[in-house]
Amino acid sequence: MRRRGRIALFLLAVVAALTAWFVPPQLRFLSAACAYAAKVAASACFVGQRSLDDVRREELARFAMLSITLDEANRSATATAFAIVQATARVREGLGATLVHEPSRPLVPDRLGQPIAAAAVDAPWPEGEALDASALTPSQRARLARVIDAAFADAPDAGPARTRAVVVAWRGRLVAERLAPGFAPDVPQHGWSMSKTVLATLFGVLARQGRVDLQARAPLAAWRDAHDGRETITVDQLLRMESGLRFVEDYEDPDSDALRMLFLVDDMAAHAASRAIDVAPDRRWQYSSGTSLILSRLLREIVGEATIPGFAREALFRPLGMRSALVEFDGSGTPVLSSYVWASPRDWARLGQLWLQDGVWRGERLLAEGFVAYATTPTPHAPQARFGAHVWLNAGDAAGSRVWPDLPRDVFWAAGFDGQYLVVIPSHQLVVVRLGQTPDRRSFDLSALVAGAIAAVGAD
Repeated sequence: MRRRGRIALFLLAVVAALTAWFVPPQLRFLSAACAYAAKVAASACFVGQRSLDDVRREELARFAMLSITLDEANRSATATAFAIVQATARVREGLGATLVHEPSRPLVPDRLGQPIAAAAVDAPWPEGEALDASALTPSQRARLARVIDAAFADAPDAGPARTRAVVVAWRGRLVAERLAPGFAPDVPQHGWSMSKTVLATLFGVLARQGRVDLQARAPLAAWRDAHDGRETITVDQLLRMESGLRFVEDYEDPDSDALRMLFLVDDMAAHAASRAIDVAPDRRWQYSSGTSLILSRLLREIVGEATIPGFAREALFRPLGMRSALVEFDGSGTPVLSSYVWASPRDWARLGQLWLQDGVWRGERLLAEGFVAYATTPTPHAPQARFGAHVWLNAGDAAGSRVWPDLPRDVFWAAGFDGQYLVVIPSHQLVVVRLGQTPDRRSFDLSALVAGAIAAVGAD
């Protein structure tokens, strides 16, 4: 009898595996669409303090066929497609939204306590929250205002720009800020892949603490007994996205690694870490959110299970006074530092200011000495020398080709889906943040915003 039960369980597992393998791509795409909609709705409404109607009209406009509901009592959002497929995301205090693939599986921890104390409203940023327009002459202020006006204007013959925030910091002071109606200065906004630069920053913290060797093999538990080349990959190769791992970063293909990882599995890092090596490390640069999830798991393993929920807050956000910032987690408890960091525009600018100051904050070194120089050194195989260690660069290649020919070569930035940017211009002591919801890249000219800010503060 016991043997028959084991056989039945085995056959059931085989049937389940085969069903998952042969599910039509259309159904997998519907599953991913529902998961995306539920996650976006939960985060935007409960973390970003937006209305569901507003989120449906903007972020989720392309998913009009889905039914999306909010459960205020349980702080969750559910998306349903044709009464066939359903997905739910639940929000935890201080930890944002997580997709719940197994409703009976508890999310641990349930909340993150001890919020960061509010900064003094009347003290100048970054120590406080006050704008310091007196740092500019009247002429500079007028020029910068015109530049920001243009950043909020829709481009002709393109979709709406939907700029939601522009913040400019110069010489360590917040000199300009504008927000779209409905967006408060202290409310977090989604950074999407700007999160990857937060991840790099946390590795700079670990390097200062002596807890990681960036040039050593990545001590990832899943790779210790791999014996297929993955165990030789270094932390540096992961940060530079030159690991050689196969990963399909495609958001239209229902079978892509990116869609499966972010929306269809609980353990995102396990999915990414299981990919095979395509080419030897250091031979190819390939943008990969999977690589960032592997680093996120490595971060979790280094700092420990008990510490990881609050690590970013205590090691980075609290020292910088980034009280609005939070990191969202997957269902296994790994921070999704490829894509799911939220912060107010001013707090994103604080992160840029830390990089501008070479990792030093209020006289204390937070990042390892030399880390900013390391991270902003071009990765050998990245086209146009445009990528460092989880940060984008304008350095340019030997032929002189670079991303933004009209901007200084020392410009570096974090970038995220739908037009999120944190730009640092060391030669002009500038930090520029632009947040929005701009699917059509023709609708917004980031180079014009940054070049205009440089010209405005240099006018006098």
